[in-house]
Amino acid sequence: REGFGISLIKAESTRGGGTVTTDDPKLNLRSGSGKSPTLILLDSYGIIPPESQCFHFAHERQVIWVVGSNCLVADLETPDAVEVLQSATVRPELEWLLPLLYENYQIETLLVEAGTHINTSFIEARLFDKICGFIAPKLLGSGLPLCQNLNTDLNHAPALQIEKIQLIGQDLFFEATPTKSSDS
Repeated sequence: REGFGISLIKAESTRGGGTVTTDDPKLNLRSGSGKSPTLILLDSYGIIPPESQCFHFAHERQVIWVVGSNCLVADLETPDAVEVLQSATVRPELEWLLPLLYENYQIETLLVEAGTHINTSFIEARLFDKICGFIAPKLLGSGLPLCQNLNTDLNHAPALQIEKIQLIGQDLFFEATPTKSSDS
């Protein structure tokens, strides 16, 4: 939504699986030039290990670790140069976090790279203006869903307009935006 967001948000699943604890990614700028954007980690229970690679670059960019109310902040092993924000709720709510990031950090745009819980929160709140993804030519039979059940039917489901389709290597990249009817 206009006026809210962050330069970059890499989000970890609030259940403890998620990107950071499972894959231990660097979550930094991989190509191009310039400074890596702000990194926001959503971690309801404060389970991201302090030795995670995403913290290795905290001295080169702003890193904000957002935890829930049940997290004992005093017990967190917070790496140097990492700021911790604690929400008043067990799971940090977007309605609290996005205005706070805008008002306190002048963060206006965001890229969400997340698991099912956080993706569901953004989709249900209609706090997205574009969805991008890749489809790889692999048949696994199962996998992680983009989001949880949205508790809707076909008539009320968020509708998307495909804006771009591109073959990148063997992977299919797509970009889609919500249609006007899905804004209601």
